[in-house]
Amino acid sequence: MELRESVVSEVRVRRFGRTRRALQVAVALGCVLVVVGCASARPGVAAQVGSSRITLAEVDAAALDLCTAFLPQIEAEGGTYPLKVLSGFVVGSLTRQSIAEQIAAARNIDVPPGYDEQVGAVEAAAEQIAAGVRDTYTELSVAGLYADAITQEAGRLALAEEGTADATPEDQVARGREVFAEWVADHTVEIDPRYQLAVVGGDVVTADTSVSVAVGPAALAGQAEQLDPAAAAALPSSQRCN
Repeated sequence: MELRESVVSEVRVRRFGRTRRALQVAVALGCVLVVVGCASARPGVAAQVGSSRITLAEVDAAALDLCTAFLPQIEAEGGTYPLKVLSGFVVGSLTRQSIAEQIAAARNIDVPPGYDEQVGAVEAAAEQIAAGVRDTYTELSVAGLYADAITQEAGRLALAEEGTADATPEDQVARGREVFAEWVADHTVEIDPRYQLAVVGGDVVTADTSVSVAVGPAALAGQAEQLDPAAAAALPSSQRCN
């Protein structure tokens, strides 16, 4: 089964069928935070990304929706899935999306040609997902597409400004990651320690292994294969999806 927001005054961010107004941000150097062992000091906040705030309530609700979306596959395979992995995927996806949104706003970057078609393909594939959680599934899938699209487009534009107009897609992505890293170095990016995530080089990685987190539902599904089934099954029912 293929599952699949420097200076910004304010940005409207759509989160799981709701619209919220992000905080105004003053121009200041932020801290790039690898958050293991650090106090968040932001009650109720899963991640603070520049001017954008991702709440614990948003993450919990989205993780439960993903659980519902994945449940038929999980049941068919007779397995189980830790909710913390789903929560980490949500936080990672929304953090990458927020960084991309704020870079795009600051640099006037539009999504490249072909992006709308990719979104359409995700929406079509999501028709197989239960209607009650389809929007969450689609929005998280599109979050990854958007971050990837802005990464490459930011890289393409930066290289063009530097005199390289015929860069390969790989070079564009590599340069785009540098643009993201530069933005992160100048802004506050804090992720609650419980998720064991960090922003390194402009990308979201697991803080303990420096391996990129799953960036799409298909990758997330593949990550499940690396989990210890016995350990997952031993978790309290409130901490697992099955």
